[in-house]
Amino acid sequence: MSLLERLRRLFSHGALAEDARRAYLDSRSTQDLLRKLDEVLTRNEVELGDVRKEVDRVEGSEREETTKVRDGKVDGRQKRYTLQTIKRLRRQLDNLESRMAIYDRNITLHLNLIAKIQDMQAMALRGVTEEKIDEIITEFEQHLAEFSEVVRAGETALEGVTGLAAEENRELDALEREITAGDKQRAGEKSREDKELAKMEAEIKAAPAAEKKTKVESEAPAPAEPARKKSREAEEPEG
Repeated sequence: MSLLERLRRLFSHGALAEDARRAYLDSRSTQDLLRKLDEVLTRNEVELGDVRKEVDRVEGSEREETTKVRDGKVDGRQKRYTLQTIKRLRRQLDNLESRMAIYDRNITLHLNLIAKIQDMQAMALRGVTEEKIDEIITEFEQHLAEFSEVVRAGETALEGVTGLAAEENRELDALEREITAGDKQRAGEKSREDKELAKMEAEIKAAPAAEKKTKVESEAPAPAEPARKKSREAEEPEG
């Protein structure tokens, strides 16, 4: 049995991405498989780079909006809209970070997979027993099972972030129904979102104030030593 045929069981494992399994099915030799896996790896690296660029862009937007609130450049409805934007951008960052973690783990898995196949290829050329090669395949299958658990945990976290976005959509829909129905909010009453936004505003404004206080305290001159009481303001006249 050839090495490529021995890898069939490994590439049927659910922890491997669909593009890796497709690479195996389209390959006619082990060398061909390695070339296709390298292409898959490169695509994952490019996609990870794109997500990182998106993180930089969203972080820049979040900082810009946060500065508006911190410096008091917005008020009234505009301040509310700005706080909503900050809230949305932070959720988007959580989503992107989860995606980056999954891409990173996927890249690591493919690097290990390529290295193992190259090891088995070299062993086969040296005449290592088929039993030993099967042991390596079994060992890597166990690694895949552990990786699969980690990926599922990451996907669960991603679903949680998506759920938060869906919750916000429901809140906004409820607000729209309230407006179109002509209902007026009672004076002084605040919705849960109002409280969240107010808390966010307080945190944004409190951060530089705390830093400024610490800086002033650290730069303040030491208390001046009390002036010595003069024993005489002028010499007593002689005689």
